[in-house]
Amino acid sequence: MNTAFRFAFLAVLLIFQGCKKDHPVTARLVLQPGPEAGQDAILSRVVPDRNQSLHPDLPLSAIFVEGELNINRVAILFDLSSISAKANVKKALLTLYFNPKSVYLASNGATGHYPENAFQIQRITAPWKETIITWNNQPATSSELQVLVPAATSPTQNYTVDVTDLVREMVRNPAANYGFLLKHQNETPYRITFLASSDHPDAELRPKLEVEYEN
Repeated sequence: MNTAFRFAFLAVLLIFQGCKKDHPVTARLVLQPGPEAGQDAILSRVVPDRNQSLHPDLPLSAIFVEGELNINRVAILFDLSSISAKANVKKALLTLYFNPKSVYLASNGATGHYPENAFQIQRITAPWKETIITWNNQPATSSELQVLVPAATSPTQNYTVDVTDLVREMVRNPAANYGFLLKHQNETPYRITFLASSDHPDAELRPKLEVEYEN
């Protein structure tokens, strides 16, 4: 390779690399795992040592059960390991679907979400396992960057929530991605939000996370 050609080749290479840097590649990841890969569980105050990770429901609640106040919270974890820690997360949307065949719905004689059911989504900051998590061993969370979700405007409402800031932190520090904790903003009776889990038989109703990012 003569000197002139070598310099020309290097110039083209540098221009190409500069274009890649100026125009990063945008990618989109859609996660909606089923029973095998999905990681979610109900944390129930009335049965504080019971693991509830194989249920088709993910109800948030604050109700009385036989005279005892029961509060349900929900833990959900998505595998974001396919996204580089150096990636720039542009948008992340978490979609949670109403469960029309909820056992909890039927047992409470309800037709849908109870009113004033605003809830919040926080980042979990400690490890947990789907098969052993309970109310009593629920992991720590952070209220920093938490997302406040307004009360439902329909008793059968689905939710699509912008969780970009939370997911951005999970991607930046993949070793500390422990997922989300959902709980009602006000955990006093009566409030129920009827959601479907990753174990729901209808694949379209399972929790979904969509992430748009640039490499």
